[in-house]
Amino acid sequence: LYPPFARLLLALFTHEDAGQALREASAGAAAVRSSRVAAELRLLGPAPAPIERIKGLYRFQLLLKSQSREALAEAGALLAALPSPPRLDVDPQNLL
Repeated sequence: LYPPFARLLLALFTHEDAGQALREASAGAAAVRSSRVAAELRLLGPAPAPIERIKGLYRFQLLLKSQSREALAEAGALLAALPSPPRLDVDPQNLL
């Protein structure tokens, strides 16, 4: 399930405190897992980003894969509505 056979959504959570960044990413993962489109998605993470800390911010990411654009759009809207929304990247060119 990688492009061009599927679509990707990368959600990047950042915070000055590593524990808080992980909690926010875990809350995002829990929200996606409990959504109505969860069966159409494959969720990887939360996991530390390949570059874990940049400019004093710790980074954790979720990678969502699906063959359905609509399922990814709904998951993205759900993540964007979180109290601490992540940076979202649809079909990212790189995962760093």
